[in-house]
Amino acid sequence: MTITFETPGEVSVPINYNYFLSSLIYENLPESSDHLHEKGFLYEKRNFKLFTFSRLNGQYLMKGRNLVFTGNVNFTFSTAIDSIAKEFAKSIVAKESVRLGSGGLKTSSVYVHGEPEFSDHLFIRMLSPVTVYSTLFTGEGKKKTYYYSPYEKEFSKLIDSNLRKKYFIVKGKSNDSPSISISPIGHQREVLVNFKGTIIKGWMGVLELRGDREMIKIAYDAGLGSKNSEGFGCFEILEVKPHVA
Repeated sequence: MTITFETPGEVSVPINYNYFLSSLIYENLPESSDHLHEKGFLYEKRNFKLFTFSRLNGQYLMKGRNLVFTGNVNFTFSTAIDSIAKEFAKSIVAKESVRLGSGGLKTSSVYVHGEPEFSDHLFIRMLSPVTVYSTLFTGEGKKKTYYYSPYEKEFSKLIDSNLRKKYFIVKGKSNDSPSISISPIGHQREVLVNFKGTIIKGWMGVLELRGDREMIKIAYDAGLGSKNSEGFGCFEILEVKPHVA
C-alpha cells in the first residue's frame, strides 16, 4: 500500500530518517506492535518482522543534514501478514495526524495496490536499498560485518537462504525449489544508511530475478534481503525489461 500525507507547509527530517519512519509504522500497530517490535516471528534463532517500506517520496530541499519536504509526501508499506496490513491502514486513517521528524502529517490517502503478476523471471526496481551481510571475525577475534554487493555470488545465495526462512514462517512448510538467482541490471548505486548509530550498506537499482514465483511473492510482500523492518528491501515489479545504462 502507498500512504500519502499532507504536510503543514513543510516538514523536516534527518537525511537518515529510516528510524523515524520505522517508528511511525510501529506507532500505528496498536495491538501487536510491542510483540512485533521486540520479538517478531521466530525461525530457529532468528527474528523476522515480515514487513518492509520504501523511501520517502515528494518534493524536498536539502538544508544541512536535513530534508525539508513541502506539499505531499508518500511511502510504500508492504507486509506478508494480512492482519498487520489491515491494522496499520485502519490506525493511520483514524488519526488526525501522525508525527514524522519536525512536525505532524495528515493522512491524505491510503492506496492498496492490486497484486502484481508473479512469474519465475522478472525485473524489479528497488524502492529502498537491498542489503545482505555476513558477520566475520578478524585475526584478532573481533566481529566484523561484511556487506555483499549485487556483483558478488554470495549476494544471491544469502538472499535465497533468507527468503526460505521467511517462506517457512508464512507458509508453515519448506520450499524445495531451485535457488533464487539475482543479477544486477545496469548501474547499482551504493547507499549508506545510519540506523540508530549503525552504518548499513545497501544498493539501489534494477535487478533481474529468476526462481520460484511463490518465493518471489514472499520477497515482494516481506522484503528482499535483510533488515526489511529498518527500511530495506522494498521493490516494485517492472512490466518490461528496462533500458538502463
